[in-house]
Amino acid sequence: MTKSQKDEIERLRSSVAHLLRDADPVAGSQLLALEAARFGYRDLAAELNEAASSGQSGDCWTVQWATGRQADQRLIQVLRAGGVQPALTELDGRPVVVGDEWPNQVRVWDALTAETVNAFEVERDARVVAALTIGGRPLVLTGHEQRDPEYRFDPARSGDRLRAWCLRTGEPVGEPLTVAKGRMITAASVTLDGRELLVTGGWDGLTRLWDPATGEQVVEPVGGHHGWVVAVATVLLNGRPIAITAGERDCEVLVRDLTNGRTEPLVGHRARVAAVTTAESAGRTVAVTASDDGAVQVWDLTERHLIHSLLTGRGDRVGALAAATVDGRTLVVTGGWDGEVRVWDLATGRPIAEPFTGHEQPIDRVALTVIGGRPAVVASATDGLVRVWRLTGIRLDSAPPTIAQAAPAWLGSSVLDGRGVAVSCGHDGVIGLWGVAEGPREVAALPGHSVGLAAATTTETDGRRLLITAGRDATVRLTDLATRRSAAPPITDFPAEVNSLAAALLDGMPVLLAGCDDGTVHVRDLASGAPVLPPLETGDSPVHAVASAVADGRTVVLTGHSHHRVQRWDLAERRQLGLPLTGHRRAVSRIVTTVLNGRTVAVTGAGYDNWMRIWDVATGLETGMGLRGHGRGRLTAIETIEWEGRVYVVSGGDDGTVRLWDPVAHAPVGSPLRFPYRVGALAVAGPGELLVSFGDELALFRLRPQWRHGSS
Repeated sequence: MTKSQKDEIERLRSSVAHLLRDADPVAGSQLLALEAARFGYRDLAAELNEAASSGQSGDCWTVQWATGRQADQRLIQVLRAGGVQPALTELDGRPVVVGDEWPNQVRVWDALTAETVNAFEVERDARVVAALTIGGRPLVLTGHEQRDPEYRFDPARSGDRLRAWCLRTGEPVGEPLTVAKGRMITAASVTLDGRELLVTGGWDGLTRLWDPATGEQVVEPVGGHHGWVVAVATVLLNGRPIAITAGERDCEVLVRDLTNGRTEPLVGHRARVAAVTTAESAGRTVAVTASDDGAVQVWDLTERHLIHSLLTGRGDRVGALAAATVDGRTLVVTGGWDGEVRVWDLATGRPIAEPFTGHEQPIDRVALTVIGGRPAVVASATDGLVRVWRLTGIRLDSAPPTIAQAAPAWLGSSVLDGRGVAVSCGHDGVIGLWGVAEGPREVAALPGHSVGLAAATTTETDGRRLLITAGRDATVRLTDLATRRSAAPPITDFPAEVNSLAAALLDGMPVLLAGCDDGTVHVRDLASGAPVLPPLETGDSPVHAVASAVADGRTVVLTGHSHHRVQRWDLAERRQLGLPLTGHRRAVSRIVTTVLNGRTVAVTGAGYDNWMRIWDVATGLETGMGLRGHGRGRLTAIETIEWEGRVYVVSGGDDGTVRLWDPVAHAPVGSPLRFPYRVGALAVAGPGELLVSFGDELALFRLRPQWRHGSS
């Protein structure tokens, strides 16, 4: 292996370090091959595929290509911290992550090595509020809700208290800070008359100034915000301690002089302010504020005026800010709900690097630090994952295929002019068409929906291959995939939002089935959109899934409902067949049909109930014990795939796995495919070929030619 390949392997290992720690050899090989494809290392991906096929009997998939929208070769480390919102700080010159572990432990991780630096017990029901330095001592502030005798927390009646703990020794520092109602959620330190004090904000909308040594409030609490105090920052301005605070429903921030209580607003945002920080830049003391619409503004605190605004990308909420001086420049880091981190030169308002990518969930904390004498960026997300990147360098050397859509909500496939094509539909209603073999390098736009996608399916009628989509506006569109144009006027006369779509045959006529929020299933002519039959009245439970199949010579419609049941209907006679199919514990959201051993069966899934069940469509009887294996989270996708004359079930979930199943033996086949993000959608692209949407990424997998069936 060349030095270049060794460097590439090291980058791949860094990007999935948190998954490799618990992965078996098969999962580890699959992950590294997928990461090589995401990073654009084609030769290395091929070598890893080959190595896996020769050494791992449970590895039945090979990755053909993957997008690299979230790949970043500047990534140094990924670790999973405990708690809802871990804090970022430094301990003895090293960046560390501080998180809470139920019921009463705080753990400190080295952000570079992911090893535990310290762990200590605190009071029960601890949550990390902030990590800061007071009097030269690195501290963590933990919050502890005061519950009633039945262990309930009522924000209108129950109180809260903060405790400070030394990160080195785990010993308590000072006295607790106690409020009678609500919860304290943000804190910062400040110096006043030679004393190190704390400023806190919380659910009661009040800003408080505390002496942590005594646990007493220094001055009376002050209000002024609408809703909670969601962010606080402090600074010394002309020798006077200043607090900058943001409110839950406010488009302005308040600047308070802590010595005399004088308050002035900074007005300029058009959306709620979510984060604040302070810095020194070009000889000026500035405040940096970020809001729900993605705007980041820089303010001169002395003159109380806006200096400039930073352009943060997609317009998503920016909820995390930090500032630091690096090589003589004041830099600000922003983290948003798009999962991206950006670094700016505060004086010029310009970005100094490409966005730092890798997070799937919204960013809630960011920091700038130094690792090995080189600047680095640290960010934690709401899923507890913390990523560390080098500040310098480029995001990717290579250029894997990419796609403009974020998190495709649905995938489909078809064949046009002998060429396999895929359709990707985003939650935002944007729809793209691209070639399966080469990936989404050239994406053709199709008519979409302005208010988001609710459901989609593909079918063929009169020699045309159609895409059928439903928007959140109760509108259904039919698009000819060959011409990329509308095949019929939009159908807009549904009485409720359409949740699910399927195609069926009614006496040889192709029809559209549309399951709605009001419990009806509408039957429409695919050519004109006109009603063919009166709607099926399935009850008052929303229809979250609909499918059709031919069983015993008749077209049977299957509907999945919020009341956890599946119903069968004779489409021609518009009557229910037998009793509902029961057993699921959540709303039934996925139904696929296939033929096994000459019998038509339906495979059903129900979101957070990740136990898939198999039913005989003609009799309504459940066959076997079902398919169970996905971990925590939702079951997000189910498909059937044919390979070497056999039918398999393939499923994906929030646990970041895709699993292959033998529906006859009711058993898993091979090892699960593991992904760095949640699996969102699946589509069978051809015999033995599977498209997978995970996070904001896409990948194509193929079952190995030499692989043979065997359950594990």
